[in-house]
Amino acid sequence: MKFGNRQDEMGAPRASSSGEISAFFGEGTEIQGDLRFKETVRVDGKIRATIRSEGEIILGPKGLIEGEITVNSLSVSGRLKGNIRVKQRLEIHPGGRVEGEVLLARPGLVVHDGGILEAKIQMGTLKEQETTAPEERAAQRNAEKRPEQRAAVAAGGV
Repeated sequence: MKFGNRQDEMGAPRASSSGEISAFFGEGTEIQGDLRFKETVRVDGKIRATIRSEGEIILGPKGLIEGEITVNSLSVSGRLKGNIRVKQRLEIHPGGRVEGEVLLARPGLVVHDGGILEAKIQMGTLKEQETTAPEERAAQRNAEKRPEQRAAVAAGGV
């Protein structure tokens, strides 16, 4: 999605024609658990989850997200609370509120007049590895160790 002046009737950002929304959780929807997706998701309901995505979340004015969130881009007009990792851009619109810990892989933070940010922020110092989910990092470490372990066993070690 291209960030900018495209807004819906409630003033929330909406996807441009080049970044269509692939899923929509409307007002009255409540979800708990794990959520994974690749494209753009708009949330106007309530989600309490661990969210992992290479895509984007658009949080509408009535939306609420709580949890561990790792995404490429995040546009907030509702309320977001938790540990948040963003690879590209975090944009907080008027009426939007972000609370918790925010880790940005690069300088890409925009807080519009009327947006609220109550968070510990680390920006531009994260390695790609730190914006990857912990279970994905563990799997990568295990895959890297396997050849070494085989060599050690063959040599009579371990």
